Amino acid sequence: MIVSGGGQSAGALAAADLIDGYCLLVQPLVLGQGRALVGQLPDARHLNPIEAQSFPSGIFVQHT
Repeated sequence: MIVSGGGQSAGALAAADLIDGYCLLVQPLVLGQGRALVGQLPDARHLNPIEAQSFPSGIFVQHT
């Protein structure tokens, strides 16, 4: 199943240990202080990159 959402939904699923893999799309945008990707999790998640690709527009895609 693929679920698309923001930090709150990803954080809730990660906290319940329901995520097998992540596909992160990073876009070059300056927001100032920034925000945590998934908020506060009870423990650290160690992600191992499987594949990564960057595009001329500056977008970076990483599969973990």
